[in-house]
Amino acid sequence: MKHSNNKAIYAAILIGILYMAPNLANAQNKKQDTTVIEGTIVDPGEYLVEESYSKDSNEIFLEAEQMPEFKGGEDAMYKFLAKNLKYPPIAIENNIQGRVVYRFAISKEGKIFNIVLLTKSIGYGLEEEAKRIIQLMPAWTPAKQNGRPVNCYYTLPVVFKLN
Repeated sequence: MKHSNNKAIYAAILIGILYMAPNLANAQNKKQDTTVIEGTIVDPGEYLVEESYSKDSNEIFLEAEQMPEFKGGEDAMYKFLAKNLKYPPIAIENNIQGRVVYRFAISKEGKIFNIVLLTKSIGYGLEEEAKRIIQLMPAWTPAKQNGRPVNCYYTLPVVFKLN
């Protein structure tokens, strides 16, 4: 069964954004030079760092005073995703729907890196398409902590749903 982008089946792609609920009071009160091993989940307001920590290291915050933002804001991100995301044909043919959640980091320069799938694989190209669109995104406005740009994680769920 063939489907073109403009015929027969229209796929509603619902996109949401998950933020770890920022608690700025806790973030400001937490000790900011705690060393943890990368990959360990820490309390909100703390951050992940490489095994060797220094004040000038490339720590990746779980949350920051000002979170990273897609240039133009959420509306611009929704438009970008709606314009560029393609429902995989094999998933359409097999009536596959589902939610794919990725976590990625936004660098101090606004570039995306460390893209990690957080959900169990659904298959049929859904994970690959969600990752492709994340890699295609333009530079973001980086997160800020104490007025300085910092690396920060961002979580993006992408829901693939057929109408």
